Amino acid sequence: MRLPRAWLLAVLGAVAAIQVVALLHWATNFGSQVGEDFDVHWAAAHLLLTGHRGEMFSLTAQIQAAHAAGVGGLTYLYLAAWGPVGLATVLPLGLLPLNVAIGVWTALQAGAVLAAVVLAVGGRDRLRGHGPLAAVALLAAPGLTAMLALGQWEGFAALLVVLAWRDAAAGRATRSTLWLLLLGAALPQMVLGLAVFQVALWGWRPVRVLLAGGAAIGAAWTLLLGPAGVATWAGQLLDLSHQPLRDTDGLAGAVAGLAGGGPLATGVGLLAAGAALAACWMLGRHLREAGTNATPAQLMPAFALPVTALSLLASPHVFDYYLVALAPLVVAALVSGARRGVALLWAALGLLSVAGLHSGEVWWHPAVPLALLAMAATAMPAAQRLRYALRW
Repeated sequence: MRLPRAWLLAVLGAVAAIQVVALLHWATNFGSQVGEDFDVHWAAAHLLLTGHRGEMFSLTAQIQAAHAAGVGGLTYLYLAAWGPVGLATVLPLGLLPLNVAIGVWTALQAGAVLAAVVLAVGGRDRLRGHGPLAAVALLAAPGLTAMLALGQWEGFAALLVVLAWRDAAAGRATRSTLWLLLLGAALPQMVLGLAVFQVALWGWRPVRVLLAGGAAIGAAWTLLLGPAGVATWAGQLLDLSHQPLRDTDGLAGAVAGLAGGGPLATGVGLLAAGAALAACWMLGRHLREAGTNATPAQLMPAFALPVTALSLLASPHVFDYYLVALAPLVVAALVSGARRGVALLWAALGLLSVAGLHSGEVWWHPAVPLALLAMAATAMPAAQRLRYALRW
């Protein structure tokens, strides 16, 4: 049963309006903090490009670079813990003034998400007649406000996810895996389920591509930073493991949020994440049995949405702005006539993400992964229908 179009537009439009108001509120009241997660990556890039390679991951040196760029009152920065590809995308902005760099970065992220939506839907022609629906579904995206306000990377992630799925739909295994490699070399936690799906679909060929490409990126990264710089960067990555699971939006975070901490809750959460990976494997095997002669317009809403949602749920380190990567896939599903559950859960996730942006509490975290799990389950029947259609 589908949600009537008028109600669909009204529900998603209301959430979109709340997101826009939240973003304007953030920009008006927290102007000095706009792009604060980007600041540390800009500072690292700036230090590297100005000949201070050995200090680019020193928080003290980064704060001094930010102060020199006119950011006053800064006493701390988050870790510059994106992967090599993520940090490399900031390098061209490292010599720009920080405020200009933040503006350019925000525009790039927004443009990447828009491009991903057009590609996921199947081009501008397929968007005709669906423009209002696509617009409100995109603006209602959970984490969109946080991504733009904090200066995160997930706009590029959304584009890479869509490019990987488009090549998967065309049977281009190597190209699809290379897009995932770029994504994994920026935010490795995002690709766990996607990589499992590809191995189930194509065998071990994706693993060889990932290993060879990863080795090449690692060698280039070592040459750029030097062994000491790589060791410092790796130490910052390991520091992410100190993030409490209950503050994350994967299945492990849901269990920790509901049951509290402790080894038992951690073990149950990891088992739940393993079940999400097993579901990605199952969907990959199903598509392999059916054949991969699906079009991108078929594959995006059918397999891409549930597999990508499950991949996020399996991640041990995922926050609401990571959900922006789902926005193009949800828009494609809605344009293709997805069931009302997808729209309602998308709206709920959008509201939860706005609530979380301005709060120091973590009460919403168990709700986010559970709603995301419900979305994956709601989208799953479309994958099964396409599987049988391809077989016949």
